[in-house]
Amino acid sequence: MAKPEPDDKEPEAAKPKSKLKLIIIAVVAMGVLAGGFVAARYLFGSKTGVRAAEETAAKDARAGRDGRSDDDKAGHANESGIINFEPFLVNLADTDGFRYLRVTMRVAVTSRTKAEQIGSTDTVVSKMRDVILNILATKTSTEIITSPGKQKLKSEIKETLNSFLPEKPVMDVYFTDFVVQL
Repeated sequence: MAKPEPDDKEPEAAKPKSKLKLIIIAVVAMGVLAGGFVAARYLFGSKTGVRAAEETAAKDARAGRDGRSDDDKAGHANESGIINFEPFLVNLADTDGFRYLRVTMRVAVTSRTKAEQIGSTDTVVSKMRDVILNILATKTSTEIITSPGKQKLKSEIKETLNSFLPEKPVMDVYFTDFVVQL
């Protein structure tokens, strides 16, 4: 009897599978290396942007400098302060359906001490939030969706807050987040 010849097709069929496995392993390895590089760059990378600015400011503070010239210091002895508010979520006054507004804002006041004074008094902050909520709830989405509408809203909030706060400390209103659900 003759010996059966080995089938040459089986080893050839195995070669493409092993090449595919090799390609998959290479792609996964490159992905892991790229991820490691990005993580290392983020954690141990060069100090740029905000981190560099923070470190420079910290060094200046330790050295007794604040980054301004003496002329600037004389003119800005009493810098403005900021009051941060938790996000507001209100139903708008639209009659054709339910519309919502989520807005986060900051209010600039005349001095840092004024901001600390207002921010530390819960009743004043609560009254400010109540007044702002009432203003926002009277608006429709079409009124506040445009840039002029937002400017008008800022102006109205500023005027209303200054109407009951002593010494009219509110200088400006900043929207840091403004989303209207249509």
